[in-house]
Amino acid sequence: MTAGNITRRGKHSWRLKYEAGERDPVTGKRLTRYATVRGTRKDAQRELTRLLAAVANGTAVDPSTVTVADYIRQWLNADEGLSPKTLERYRQLAERQIIPHLGATHLQKLRPAQVHDWHRILLKSGGAEGRPLSAHTVGHAHRVLHRAFLASLS
Repeated sequence: MTAGNITRRGKHSWRLKYEAGERDPVTGKRLTRYATVRGTRKDAQRELTRLLAAVANGTAVDPSTVTVADYIRQWLNADEGLSPKTLERYRQLAERQIIPHLGATHLQKLRPAQVHDWHRILLKSGGAEGRPLSAHTVGHAHRVLHRAFLASLS
């Protein structure tokens, strides 16, 4: 059973502390995670329950400082069974369209609004020398990003 607690941090702020359900491979100590919730104690309790359920189900996401660029490059370097030509095109799209715009963003902080803005920028000036990209190419770049994220779920 995973344990957790709630501590008041401010008038409308709560700190959640919970066990990550695993142990540090080096020290053998239990891993503890923290989260902050703004709102009522009931909101904090609801979030703690959600986090504990995610840990119990094995779907908890490990907060990290991995950037989109790091993750995409790592995914492309892994053997995913892609043909050499497909891999070459994915790398090209990643280096030209994804990484320059989203690469510095921490993976955990990437939001749908940023992806939407990225699409808009690519359509307006994402090509060579600031020329617009076709919707077709933007769709390809989006599918590369999507496929990389799906790989983390399997």
